[in-house]
Amino acid sequence: MGKINWKSIIGWGIVVIVVGCILYFNQPKEMSGDKPTVKIGLIYPMSGAMGHIGKGVMNSANMVLDKINQDPNRQFNYQLISHDDEMKAANTITIANKLLGVDKVNVVMTSWSGPSNAAKPLMIENDLIHFTDSYTILSDGKNVFNCSVTNEDLAPMAFNFIKKRNAKKVALIFQQVPAGAEILSMLEPKLKENGIKFDEYLYGGTEFDAFRTMVAKVKANNYDLVLLYGWSPGIVFVARELKSQEVTVPVLGFDTVETANYDFTYFDGFYEIGKPYNIEWENFLKSKHPDAVYMYDAMNVIVNTYEKAGKTLDRIPTTKEFRDTIYQQRDYQGLIGNVHLEDNGLLRVPTFLKRIENGKIVPVEE
Repeated sequence: MGKINWKSIIGWGIVVIVVGCILYFNQPKEMSGDKPTVKIGLIYPMSGAMGHIGKGVMNSANMVLDKINQDPNRQFNYQLISHDDEMKAANTITIANKLLGVDKVNVVMTSWSGPSNAAKPLMIENDLIHFTDSYTILSDGKNVFNCSVTNEDLAPMAFNFIKKRNAKKVALIFQQVPAGAEILSMLEPKLKENGIKFDEYLYGGTEFDAFRTMVAKVKANNYDLVLLYGWSPGIVFVARELKSQEVTVPVLGFDTVETANYDFTYFDGFYEIGKPYNIEWENFLKSKHPDAVYMYDAMNVIVNTYEKAGKTLDRIPTTKEFRDTIYQQRDYQGLIGNVHLEDNGLLRVPTFLKRIENGKIVPVEE
C-alpha cells in the first residue's frame, strides 16, 4: 500500500473549494432565493433594417430589470425572454404561441401596429397582459395597454402643420400598414373640408424601380409639401430618391429620422411629429429611437405594478389583479415625461413637433 500524498489531497481540496466559491458568488444575484419569477416576453425586430430599434428596446428593458433584480426587498424576480420577429406578423404569432405555451410568460410586449394587431386576439383569448407601442388605437383597457403617442394626436398635429404653412397641394407618401391607413382616414376629411389638394402615393415593397417611378410623379406635380410615413428600409429608399431627383420641398414625417436612421438635412425644411426627444435620453439609453424611451418607461410601469400588487397578495398577481392595481395610479412620471393612463388602456405620451437642424432633432414650440 503506497504512502498517502496528503499535500496532493489538500491541494485538490483547495481547488474544489475555490471553484465552488467562484461558481456560487457568480450566480446571478437577481435570480437567487425562493422568490417567484415574473416572465416578460419581448417580441421585436432584432435583425435587418429595424434591428437597431429592437436591440435598443431590449437594452432599455434589461436596464430596468437588472436594477430591480438587484433590490433585496423586491417581491419577485424578473426574467426577460426576447425574440426576433423580423417585424413579420406571422413570426409574431408563432413566437407569441411559444411564449404562452412553453415559457408561460406573464406579460408579452410587441412592436407597432402590424405585429401588435396580429398578436392582440391571442393575448385576449389567453387573458394575458399585452403591452405595445403603436400609433394605432390598439389598447382595450383590459388586456392590451399601449404606451405611445397615437394617431388621435398625430393626425390633427399634421393637419395644423400643413394649414399653418398655407400649403395648397400636398403629396402623401405612405407605407401600407395599419397605422398609416388610420392616419390617412383621419387626415383626408380635414384636407377636403379646407380645400387642400392632395395625392396619395402608397407603397408596400422595397423595389427600387417602384420608388424611382413614384418619386418622379411627386416631382412632376410640384407639391408645396411632402407628408411622409413609413419604416425602414422603404422610407430610406423614398428619402434617397427624393434627394436624387432633387425634390427639395419641405417634408413632414412621423418620428421618421429616428425610425429610418437617415440624414434628412438635404430638404428645404424637414419636420416631424411624434414622441418627445432629448439628447440625454439618447446618451443614457444608447439609442436615438423613441421606442427605447417608451420601453424604459413601460417596463418601469410593469415592474412597479407587480411589486405593488405583490406586497398585498404575497404572490404573482393574476391578469385581473394586475389590471386592478395599475388603475390605482393614473399618472406616471417617466423618462419621457408625464404618462397618463386612460380608461381604454392608453398610457398617453406627450406629442411634439420637431425639426431637423444641422443633423440634430430640435423641439419646436408653436
